[in-house]
Amino acid sequence: LQWLRPFRAQQLPPLAMLLAASLFATTHVVLQSPTPRTDNEYLYTFDGSCDGAQCDSFCGDAVGTGPVTTLTPGPLTVRWRVAQSHPPYKFRISLNRVPLTDDNFDDPANLLGVHTGTQEYAYDTSHEVIIPETPACEHQPCTLQLYDLYYFVSCANVRIITPSSASVAPPPSRLPPPPPVSSPPVGPRRLAAAVVNK
Repeated sequence: LQWLRPFRAQQLPPLAMLLAASLFATTHVVLQSPTPRTDNEYLYTFDGSCDGAQCDSFCGDAVGTGPVTTLTPGPLTVRWRVAQSHPPYKFRISLNRVPLTDDNFDDPANLLGVHTGTQEYAYDTSHEVIIPETPACEHQPCTLQLYDLYYFVSCANVRIITPSSASVAPPPSRLPPPPPVSSPPVGPRRLAAAVVNK
């Protein structure tokens, strides 16, 4: 890549700039669980929408494409592969709660967690988050975004199914026991018959 140094970016023809970008954009980060939309490890944009702590509406691949993972509310261990680490060595996990859209990942209400990584060149890591009950995401997938607070992202389509209350067994019945059966009262005729029999 020594030949790139004498040139400014604007002096390179578009094809050469694309080639240079592909050379530098080696593998970086990709989700392992939930299953990502794609196993592409270098999804990034230099249009300014992903820079530093901001990456509000970028996932690389078109919304609605790729596999869908079904989750339930509660703890979830998000796992991913870091194939090339970048400062500040932090990763943000966000959940967009509007189905079939890729935006509002910067909204604090959609933040699931921030993970501090290491300066290792390549490693596997994970972070536990709490998946909220999200009725809007039951029938159409929402988007979970992993962002490395640098440029690179990996996204997953997730449906969040809340277990139906109908599937929960009802508690055992605690009705009071029936009253005891009493003997019928003795009438005058039965009393007379009893005296004659004596």
